[in-house]
Amino acid sequence: MTMVIDVHAHFHTPATNRSDWQRYNASRLDAGDHIGVVCHVASVLGSWGATSPTYFASPGDQTRANDWMLDFADEQAPRVKAWVAVNPNFTAHALAEIERGVARGAIGIKLAAGRRADEEEEEHQTSTVVPSAGRALPGSVMATRSSRRALQIVMNCASMSVSQAQMRFS
Repeated sequence: MTMVIDVHAHFHTPATNRSDWQRYNASRLDAGDHIGVVCHVASVLGSWGATSPTYFASPGDQTRANDWMLDFADEQAPRVKAWVAVNPNFTAHALAEIERGVARGAIGIKLAAGRRADEEEEEHQTSTVVPSAGRALPGSVMATRSSRRALQIVMNCASMSVSQAQMRFS
């Protein structure tokens, strides 16, 4: 039998704009079981528009959503794994949330659509590898600040060392 992993799933929380959030989440898991999904890799985008915009979640909304997602992943393990979602418009919060999420068991990050990917970079861009036990964070390699303080987070598997990731994606 082929192992099927859903690498882009979303769940809802009691704080989102769906009163049927529990039914929605159960139906996603049931549908996955029906088609052979063994793991849903998922995130929650803030309050899904209930108290801040879906793709521009406030820091508070995103922290609450990440906490719920990490708790849900723990409850549903190994069936569910968590991405920590961040809004790059809040750079300091995003970086802190990535570290916090990984410490709690997140296996990667979901970068919300907070900035355009084609923004012009500063002439002297600075790159920072986000440390985690001597290697890149799972799912992320490097965070780069552009002239508008946006983050570009390059996705990569956790087994690659920081130096390998920098050479591959620089």
